[in-house]
Amino acid sequence: MNAYVAISYICWGFIAVIWFSYSFKNKKTVQRPEKNTFLFSSFLLFVCDFLILSNYLPFIDNHLITPRSFEFGIVGALLAVFGTVWAIWSRFSLGKNWSATMATVKEDHKLIQEGPYKITRHPIYTGLLFLILGSALTMGYISSYLAFIFGLIAFLMRINIEERIMIAQFGDIYVDYKKKVKTLIPFIW
Repeated sequence: MNAYVAISYICWGFIAVIWFSYSFKNKKTVQRPEKNTFLFSSFLLFVCDFLILSNYLPFIDNHLITPRSFEFGIVGALLAVFGTVWAIWSRFSLGKNWSATMATVKEDHKLIQEGPYKITRHPIYTGLLFLILGSALTMGYISSYLAFIFGLIAFLMRINIEERIMIAQFGDIYVDYKKKVKTLIPFIW
């Protein structure tokens, strides 16, 4: 394992520790998302995690798509670190409104529009996608790029559900927020 791959694994470790440590310190959930879509997107994220963390593809030869070079390694490691910091900052910005798995409505739920939420409406997913892409660049395997695709599909599914939940909860306030702040990619989309 080279140093760049090790950095991406350390980033995944930080995310896991933060997500687990703070999953017990949230407000009580009063509304959950649609179960079927939640389960399917969770399955896709499980596949994403498996592909990134194992570098294993069953039934297919897992070739390198991009070389394990200094250039890909440094860019990948920087993206992974940036994504990790961005996701953790986003998580802490939500405070006790955070949901460990997928957005839910909490007791006395507040719409957060500060910090990274001024730049994207779903900054945790933005950070995690940067982490996945950075990991893919450091590893270079087909499996790591497939992980990015599975992660993107899962997050897009979740965004669709979460947007409906937030509109139902906050109405025009959220609709106005949607007009001002991009969904996932700062300043673009």
